[in-house]
Amino acid sequence: MKHHLATLALLLLTLPIHAAVPGKTDISPLARKDLLSRDIEAALTALQLPLQNRVQVLRQQENALKTLKKIVNNADQPLTVRWRAMTSLGQVYPQKSLKFLIQQSKSKKWFHRNSSLLALKSASPNLAVRLSEKFLNDPALVVRTAAVQTLAELKAEGAREKLWKALDDKKNFRKGQSLWIRHHIMKTLAQFSEKQDQLRFVSYLHDKDLKVQLWAIDGLEKTTGLKREFHGMSFAHRKKKWIAWAAQNGQATGTFFEPVQEPFQ
Repeated sequence: MKHHLATLALLLLTLPIHAAVPGKTDISPLARKDLLSRDIEAALTALQLPLQNRVQVLRQQENALKTLKKIVNNADQPLTVRWRAMTSLGQVYPQKSLKFLIQQSKSKKWFHRNSSLLALKSASPNLAVRLSEKFLNDPALVVRTAAVQTLAELKAEGAREKLWKALDDKKNFRKGQSLWIRHHIMKTLAQFSEKQDQLRFVSYLHDKDLKVQLWAIDGLEKTTGLKREFHGMSFAHRKKKWIAWAAQNGQATGTFFEPVQEPFQ
């Protein structure tokens, strides 16, 4: 008996380590596929959860980084699922996913550019700002709009001049009609408004897009400190008052002084 045990022990010692101890090398291709399927199934389940819960669950999944990348590039998955996978990468793996997100931002598909930008907003705000400035010229309207909204959310006031330029870019008109992105741009410019922009805001009081006019008025109210003067006024009345204010405060010369109160009485 002792002889047989000694022989068995000798055989075990001479076997390669991976043959004696279960590990990756002894998993069959079918078993590996099954493990991957389970990882994907777990990630897909997590992606159905509300955002906060989704992030918490994905952080606990060992292979979530690799799995989420696979889901993003899986054309068989619904766009909503792939969108959640991409944006989750920026929150669950802000550093480890950067290279992948940057690659996706260069995709020919608008969906990848858009969702990767939103992911980068969480993973790297500074990079998201730079990418948003670039995406102001993106061929896809939804990507351009996402870029404007990202700049607003990240309070990227350094992008003001690029936004003013984008406001009248021909891509933001269709058959002479203003596209929705323009009022998002003007809303952001009103958010970033400075006193030196007053003349610019005045020039958009006659824009064909009423929402652009509305946010131009908002910019004027913020830069002049006269917002309280408009409490309860209709849009048409506010516009009329601002046109009168502009006429009295140097629109012709491009110089603005302290606003007079008469138009608001």
